[in-house]
Amino acid sequence: MMNTTVNTKEAPEITVQIGKRIKTLRLQHNMSQEQLALEAGIDRSYVGQVERFEKNVTVVTLQKIAHSLGLTINEFLDFEKE
Repeated sequence: MMNTTVNTKEAPEITVQIGKRIKTLRLQHNMSQEQLALEAGIDRSYVGQVERFEKNVTVVTLQKIAHSLGLTINEFLDFEKE
């Protein structure tokens, strides 16, 4: 079986920051990955991959995710609010 775990040292810092921010905000909103994916119009497995730093998210998808969490993309990218 292939190991698909991504070490945070291997992923670009911004990918890690975005993945952590999505997960943190999703949990603060008491949303499952499936609920967030449904609201954003994306696949649930994709949400998990982004949260695990396995996928880079596009700006368009990031905007959909932010909107689903009640944020603008600017608010989402304000990492100092964490």
